[in-house]
Amino acid sequence: MRRLIAVLLLLSGTVSAQGVISTVVGADWVFNGDGLPALDVPLGEMRGVAAGPDGSYYFLDRGNQMVMQVDAQGTLRVIAGNGLAGSLIRSAPSARNVAFSSTLVDIIADGLGNLYVSDTVSVLRIESTGRVSIVAGGGSQFPGDGGLATNARINAFGIAFDKSGNLFIVDYIGHRVRKVTPDGIITTFAGTGAETMNGDGGPAPQAGVAWPSALAFDADGNLFIAERNILRKVSPTGIISTPLPSIGYINALLFEPSGSLVLGTSGGLYRVNAAGAAIRFGDPNYLIEGAAAGTDGSIVFCDTRQNKLLKMSPAGQVVAIAGNGKFRSVPDGTPAISSYLSTPLGLATNAQGELFVADSVSYRLVKVAPDGRASTAAQLSLFSRPNSVVLDSSGGTWVSDLSNIYYTPRGGARRIVAFANSPRTPELKTVSALALDAANNLYISDPTGHRIFKLPSEGVAQLVAGTGVSGTAGDNGPATSAALNDPQGLALDPSGNLFIAEQRSHRIRRITPAGIISTVAGTGVGGFTGDGGLPVSAQLNFPKGLAFDGLGRLLVSDSGNSRIRRV
Repeated sequence: MRRLIAVLLLLSGTVSAQGVISTVVGADWVFNGDGLPALDVPLGEMRGVAAGPDGSYYFLDRGNQMVMQVDAQGTLRVIAGNGLAGSLIRSAPSARNVAFSSTLVDIIADGLGNLYVSDTVSVLRIESTGRVSIVAGGGSQFPGDGGLATNARINAFGIAFDKSGNLFIVDYIGHRVRKVTPDGIITTFAGTGAETMNGDGGPAPQAGVAWPSALAFDADGNLFIAERNILRKVSPTGIISTPLPSIGYINALLFEPSGSLVLGTSGGLYRVNAAGAAIRFGDPNYLIEGAAAGTDGSIVFCDTRQNKLLKMSPAGQVVAIAGNGKFRSVPDGTPAISSYLSTPLGLATNAQGELFVADSVSYRLVKVAPDGRASTAAQLSLFSRPNSVVLDSSGGTWVSDLSNIYYTPRGGARRIVAFANSPRTPELKTVSALALDAANNLYISDPTGHRIFKLPSEGVAQLVAGTGVSGTAGDNGPATSAALNDPQGLALDPSGNLFIAEQRSHRIRRITPAGIISTVAGTGVGGFTGDGGLPVSAQLNFPKGLAFDGLGRLLVSDSGNSRIRRV
């Protein structure tokens, strides 16, 4: 998702909307670890951790698209999910038969044997009987305040219960925190919907809450909200404040039995002391996407760098309790079409005809030789936020992370060229990919702002596409009047056509040199169909990286399907 290298090199080639789509790298992965010792199981990218009353721990495996449990004896159990990507129906009698999407985010337990899972579009309840139902989201009403939560449209991330049984939900894209009462009525608890961080000292519904991600209640009923790299607090009387203004990107919050607040971040664990300062402890290289407090004073967290579930004792000793770090691993030399990928992001090709794939969840740079065999070219375990790399004609290197763009001339020192809201890029919010044209103009995709910019060698960035509002309209018209939906990868052909991977619209769009936009691949509905047919009739699933091969064929990292598709 939003946090690893996407490698893009510009090569010659063109693509026709009437081409044929096919898969060139990637095979179906079948999970077979149910009932095995948890330490012997190849786990994928994990999110969310919940502690059970019996010493077991529950977590979400986004790579295997399952809800899992490590019991007190160290055995791994699949609680929900059949391992296939799909859309959840409104209710299902058996959790094991549910096809989850690949966007599982958070999990909590209610103490009655029920689990609650957020999957970005809804919150699901998994009952102890195995039945699955939607308790919030999945509807069309926005914001839907005062109505049934199941009729509301939400972007559900972090979730938490208060002592009265009210369910609180982070609405990430909606810039709100929502509250669902036990009788199923939804209201806005914090945030105006505006992408701002303001309003301290006033009522939470009148404050700006920007990009919230995680929630936790303390024993006194204060709700703590993670907003990227800051921490907000809403008192029981509804007044919002900012007790911690700046730290690493916060992905998880928990309270220890002692009452101390612990933050799980992109740079390890932090504990907030009595003075309100966050003190880091443990390995700073942990990339934590979920954490929970154990009844014995331990902290259990998922480290997505290793794809393992780890347990830290009160004395600070860390041991793995689930995962062997070999998710979708195959021997070097395996045919690419039989190899396993795990959320591939970026693509690159070179003059030797080799294809490179940034495989995000396995933290590998995979090389596919001209003879079609795959191998690991490099390990990417030291990276977390860089997301795009391109080379210019002089040998210089452009690199971006979520907020910054760096340039390193050949043999020179790295410098920051632009960053979000900088004088050269005043409207830029975040960065997901870069591309260079023949004149060394830099193209930047902004997934948060739903726009594409062009940054010339001198001067201010110019708008290329997007209105700033997510959507799908505008084909066959000016790109600057068209809506984009989470643009990711970029690629240019020699004729100056710019290709965009729209992750959440599940399609590829093209902008001509005259500025006209159209769809060249994908139906707009996520899935995996269409090989051998027209690209516009094929289903993609969260496409991200783009590149051209030496024959002018467009390569797409179809991350949700863990495939490389070729047009």
